[in-house]
Amino acid sequence: MTPWAAVPGDLTGATRAQVMRMLTVEGLVVAVIGVLLGTAAAATMLVPFAHAAADSWMPSGPLWIYGAVVGAAVTLVLSATLVPAWRALRVLPVRAARVDS
Repeated sequence: MTPWAAVPGDLTGATRAQVMRMLTVEGLVVAVIGVLLGTAAAATMLVPFAHAAADSWMPSGPLWIYGAVVGAAVTLVLSATLVPAWRALRVLPVRAARVDS
């Protein structure tokens, strides 16, 4: 079993805390991959532009902007992952599986 990938049998017998922990780790993996790919995509455009505009390979500007964007992305991913999971885990499985006629 991989430490972060959900396999269909991973949720069998898991407690609510274990499910939330697993989803948190998976959300963080998605966020890190997204930040890395987004940084690489932005750098392919910003570095040549910075070299042409300012004759420097480093883009100018405050570094806190990058940190704010990364923080917002991680917050968005975790909230989009954990809030629905938390709400779904509040419902009893028997009540969720019941079919009303």
